[in-house]
Amino acid sequence: MRKFGLALVLAALCLLGGSAQAQAPAAPELAKQLDPFFDALESGGRMHGSVAIARDGKLLYRRSVGMRSEGNGSPVPANVDTMYRVGSIAKVFTAVMIYQLIDEGELSLGTKLSAFYPSIPNAERITIAHLLSHSSGLGNYPPPEAAADRASWVFQPQSKQQMLARLAALKPEYEPGEKSTYSNTNFTLLGYILEQVTRSTYAAQLERRIARPLGLKRTRFGGAIRAAGNEAHSFTYDDGRWMRHSEEHPSVSAGSGGVISTPSDLAKFMSAIFDRRLMTAKSVTEMLTPFSERLPGSEKGIVVFKLADRDRTAYQHLGGIDAFSSSLTWLPDDRTAIAISFNGQSYPMGKVFYSLVDAVAGRPVEVPSFAAIELGAETLERFEGIYAFPEIGMSITIRRDGNQLSAQATDQEPFPIHAIGKTTFSHPPSGILLEFRPNAAGDGYAHLTLYQGRSQLRFKREAAAPK
Repeated sequence: MRKFGLALVLAALCLLGGSAQAQAPAAPELAKQLDPFFDALESGGRMHGSVAIARDGKLLYRRSVGMRSEGNGSPVPANVDTMYRVGSIAKVFTAVMIYQLIDEGELSLGTKLSAFYPSIPNAERITIAHLLSHSSGLGNYPPPEAAADRASWVFQPQSKQQMLARLAALKPEYEPGEKSTYSNTNFTLLGYILEQVTRSTYAAQLERRIARPLGLKRTRFGGAIRAAGNEAHSFTYDDGRWMRHSEEHPSVSAGSGGVISTPSDLAKFMSAIFDRRLMTAKSVTEMLTPFSERLPGSEKGIVVFKLADRDRTAYQHLGGIDAFSSSLTWLPDDRTAIAISFNGQSYPMGKVFYSLVDAVAGRPVEVPSFAAIELGAETLERFEGIYAFPEIGMSITIRRDGNQLSAQATDQEPFPIHAIGKTTFSHPPSGILLEFRPNAAGDGYAHLTLYQGRSQLRFKREAAAPK
């Protein structure tokens, strides 16, 4: 498959939002705001997936767009009950069940990994808290797509013994507690610990501890995708065509990514966490508390961050597996959960999230247009320049060649971008959107916001583009 675009760090970056309203919009107002937005995505063929918004645990808005599968060569439409692989959002389910065991006195945050799996490197110094906060130092898996042996096991059923042997063979990257770096290994081990303590399976515990008590009828541990059971396949967009993606076997991702669900169930689940219906208040607090103040992002189950442009806290976890992409967010000021599951996208999830947040806050939602427009050479010249994001060591150079703009990121090839608005440009093959913000004088642009996948990055113009 041909690949375009920027190599971005997919993390829970600050996503734009608006100020809270005194009276949050009710269901009819949300539908009025959001239906035209999703109508445009569907008619433009830019998204396959579903979203849900719940306030105080009650669903206010649900919408599905595009297909969930293909039958006899024809698209099979998704609906609000379609189930998606949620990827790393499974880690939130795993964390909740581990905290339940802590509340029950079966574990503590200080329990050593060596009590269960002494063959794992540094197991005698790694604790439950290290695993929950990604500060164990254990290496990540699975290997990158280019790895020679990846296909020989990632798409095949794996026993727990096979997986433990693979995890034990990973070389530690640092000492426990020294850093915090995302690693699937941590939550796969937590899922195995759950099974060992309960003498049961992850699937059975998920059903008993979360799905059944909350009435989540479309949430379970995954297996082979069953299109006949209203489960979605995932698709990638390449040269104007949607291509079905291969399936990682759920035994590989296990407690780090093996859950399937719907956005409606995910929104109810997130609400239940913060209603203290699944854990004690102490455990909820621990989940949101960093392992160490010197380790940003070391919260123990859900990432805490600030919505940009307003001093408001949000709690979030992202997920990605195969070509699925998911986002689950709690906005405490609004007591609102937002859940998104894509099984195919050529439109950034960050922009979808931004639009949902705007609707929740009572702000207008911009309806996207995908028709290219002509701006003219003089207008295009104003966008030229070098835009920098020093925190990640990246810059983007915008150049004009006749009536065409191109974008080139640090150490990457340039690619064409096309105007779809007065200040908005797109590159459909990669799903990238670029939005420019004018400078104070109004004769050029001071900032560039890049949306790709789940990421939103804001670059500041620092210099003219080299000729």
